[in-house]
Amino acid sequence: MIGLLALVSALVVFRIGMYVGYEQAEYSFHWGDQYHQMFGGPPKGFFGDFFTGDFTDAHGLFGVVLGVKGNDIVLQDKDGTEKIATVTSETIIRHQTQAFPLERIVPQMNLVIIGEPELTGHIEAKMIRVFDGPGMMKR
Repeated sequence: MIGLLALVSALVVFRIGMYVGYEQAEYSFHWGDQYHQMFGGPPKGFFGDFFTGDFTDAHGLFGVVLGVKGNDIVLQDKDGTEKIATVTSETIIRHQTQAFPLERIVPQMNLVIIGEPELTGHIEAKMIRVFDGPGMMKR
């Protein structure tokens, strides 16, 4: 009886390991499919600019706001590509030391967004820093 219980336990642990491995592989596969479309990628392809260090920033964006649609901020990144960052209820938005509401983010503002890439190619924003410059208005 103990041997049968040990065999069943081993099979359950093996099945959980297979499930976790499958989920990680599926995430990597889909993220890789979207990488160059969503993150821009090096202009000459991955190996074309391998030695120049011209790689994209998968976990952060710096650029100018093109628009805000619901909880998504469309940003023109430093390399000229459009990127989308999704703001959640846990996202911290700051201008200098003050909290800054999402509703006050308007086109032409300069932002730095740090976050986590999603399967869709968007970045789930964890921290947004608003900088003074074009589009910044006193309210």
